Amino acid sequence: MTPQEQSLNEEIEKLQDQWPYLMNEIFFIDYLKNPTYERGLAAKSKILVCFNDELLAAFLSAYKKANISEQQEMLTILKEISFRGGAVERDETDTEVTRKNLEKLENALNSEVEHTSDAVKKFYANRHLETVKQIRQKFLNTREM
Repeated sequence: MTPQEQSLNEEIEKLQDQWPYLMNEIFFIDYLKNPTYERGLAAKSKILVCFNDELLAAFLSAYKKANISEQQEMLTILKEISFRGGAVERDETDTEVTRKNLEKLENALNSEVEHTSDAVKKFYANRHLETVKQIRQKFLNTREM
């Protein structure tokens, strides 16, 4: 193989390795755009390389539109997702983006708690905030391993 062919071959192999994780991201975004039970099953227990800005925006948008039960299901699915990267090497940029976006999600839910006057909504917003704190802590703990 020529150096150019070798380089192209390496890029193809890299994309083939990333394909399952890109599909996982598509399944998760699909679920967030139209949260149904079936789409939720497709999104559960997935491995993603990064909780990127697109995922954060889709999650926050869906969360704001959802009822309490749907919000709880969204957080359950997010809790089951692993951001370890699987077979794809997660680089420091992916790690930092995921960390920052989980922090932004936590801050958004904290704001929700602070600005909610309805006692029932406040109760669930606090529970959801605790779930996001657990997700973020789990990510930080696995990152240090």
